[in-house]
Amino acid sequence: MRREDYQPRRTHPDSPFRHFVVKCLQCDSLRISVTMHYDEVSGDKYVLFLCRKCGEKEKMVVRV
Repeated sequence: MRREDYQPRRTHPDSPFRHFVVKCLQCDSLRISVTMHYDEVSGDKYVLFLCRKCGEKEKMVVRV
């Protein structure tokens, strides 16, 4: 593992997301990439969570 993996998580002190912990449900890793997408055909907006350690993907549809 890299040295950064052992360091405590750092977030901006004023960030409202400091209270959320997002980790992979398959390998329990905190190395998650979060991206927002828009499907033009269906008109759906969704968030894609991608584990950078094991490659697991999770799609969460956003409804407004």
